[in-house]
Amino acid sequence: MKVGALVRGALAVEVVRGLPALADLRDAWIALEGCSGDPDFFQSFAWSMQVAEARVRSDAQRYEPAAAVGRRHGEIVALWPLALIRSAGQTELRCIDDPFGQLAGLLAADQTAGEELVTGTLRIAQATRMADAASFERVIEGSTLSRALLTAGARPRGVVDAPFVTFGAFESFEALKASRNKKSMRNMRNSIHRLDRAGHVESVMVRDAAGVLAIGRTTLANREQWLSATGRTAPAFRVAGFADILLGESHWGLAEKRAGLELRLNGASLAQQLGFIHANRYYAYVSGMDWAHEALRPGAVHFGLVLEAAMAAGCSAAEMLTPASDYKMMWTDQVHRLSDLALPLSKAGRVKQTLWDDGLRPALKTVYHAMPAPLRRAVNGLAHVARA
Repeated sequence: MKVGALVRGALAVEVVRGLPALADLRDAWIALEGCSGDPDFFQSFAWSMQVAEARVRSDAQRYEPAAAVGRRHGEIVALWPLALIRSAGQTELRCIDDPFGQLAGLLAADQTAGEELVTGTLRIAQATRMADAASFERVIEGSTLSRALLTAGARPRGVVDAPFVTFGAFESFEALKASRNKKSMRNMRNSIHRLDRAGHVESVMVRDAAGVLAIGRTTLANREQWLSATGRTAPAFRVAGFADILLGESHWGLAEKRAGLELRLNGASLAQQLGFIHANRYYAYVSGMDWAHEALRPGAVHFGLVLEAAMAAGCSAAEMLTPASDYKMMWTDQVHRLSDLALPLSKAGRVKQTLWDDGLRPALKTVYHAMPAPLRRAVNGLAHVARA
């Protein structure tokens, strides 16, 4: 289904809705990947469609996939994967992979096309009453999407850093290590030596479906265990179908992008990571470890080995994603600065932004994070019951 159309400058903009309409964009969508210059795995056809299919299957009443399409002389030159998410009587325009995405953006042949696409889409959404607000998390500062949303009047909420490392500046992984803080590298060597003394240590990267599935299941189980033990929560883990998105059957090409990485001690899994390789970049999506061996620092050791494996696999860069933890920053000085950007599109949207987004929600988050871990666990349990 197509909704609205607008000619903005030389760009004809339309919004299409529903999985079949998005699937029809496959060739043009894939052709645009890599054009923007920004890391774009989370806007890729394979990832976007995998998420959209799972969300429609589990929550079609509240979630509808869409895409804004920009054409010049009939040719698609810009595409913005979106979703219409309904909650509390309102509809918000969000990223298609919300809340699973890590780096929000769009695909465009050039900056002008991208900016015109955003402007045209927001006008269509407002004119057709498609959405009450536009809300996008983890938008890369300085990107085309960020500039266009800020120009349209979006308000930023919060800033976080997502570290990354570009391998092209280094002839080898040894050269990368030589460029880093000597004390940090010495501590890393000592941690590796402690592991070596404990037994046979092995680090592997697998790309086959069965291997990725096994490592992925262990990764998610260990991550959930850590969230529960620390009284933390993560939006992705609260949404049905998360494991299916990451590890389930793929009709859209995501399986070819998956990578499972594991650190083993005497054959037993110590630390794990599930990631993706797209456009010659590695994305370190989610990690886990065996907490019984926390004293050996397997997570930090494994992360260095993951970067080494990514470089050996021919990747030009590794996106470490949020948060900017110390064990990530020891490998790089490069970060993406990310901010959440929100823009009301109706009177109801403005009221919600004032009362909830800018008022009550931040206050509740402050109270939540100040709670002791046992109380946070109780609150998380109630939230899961309410969600079900």
